[in-house]
Amino acid sequence: MEQGQIQGDEKVASTTLLRRQPQQTRGQQRVAAILDAAEQLFAEIGYQATSTNAIAIRANTSIGSLYQFFPHKKAILQAVVARYHQQYRDLIETILTDDFFFQPLSSSFDRFFSALITLHATHGGVRAFFIGANNSSEFATEAQQVHQELLTRLDQLLAARAPGLNSNKRALTLRILYTTTQSLLELSETVPGSDQVTVLTALKTMILAYLTPLFDAEAVE
Repeated sequence: MEQGQIQGDEKVASTTLLRRQPQQTRGQQRVAAILDAAEQLFAEIGYQATSTNAIAIRANTSIGSLYQFFPHKKAILQAVVARYHQQYRDLIETILTDDFFFQPLSSSFDRFFSALITLHATHGGVRAFFIGANNSSEFATEAQQVHQELLTRLDQLLAARAPGLNSNKRALTLRILYTTTQSLLELSETVPGSDQVTVLTALKTMILAYLTPLFDAEAVE
């Protein structure tokens, strides 16, 4: 496991209900292994069917070691979700740079979609949990906040690239982009691997066909 991943897990763990904060690398690795194992099981059999014993076995650690760090299964879920949200925020910071809309759109969205797909593929357990959760879930508020941070950042970038668009037009543009991207990314996760490329190519084609005339018109005005 990479050191950056361990440090990221340590940062996430500090915000959750840990019984004991791991101070040494070995402890940090153990916490990361527990989170990885839990997320895999959540994706495979669901949160309710997953036991702490099963998580410990998958993480190749003892149940006593698991309980040294996490008081119960819900605390593990909280840490798994927090890690996903932190990595989503990292994606926003690293991919959505100030020049995002000033670079060739094809290249910018290639990077963006690649990062999103990797994040989704890596955290299938979290996504499975959210898909199965209802809107009253205690995690829904945090998820909505992260999504709002994404939209806020895109709005800032769009305003810089197309200053002639007022806030209402930008909001509609972002709603179209977000809804289209979310729908087709979800579709890409349900089709065979050979068809995923087709879906993602269609997604990029639609977005470029929508944004290019918008930016061209802005340049003329």
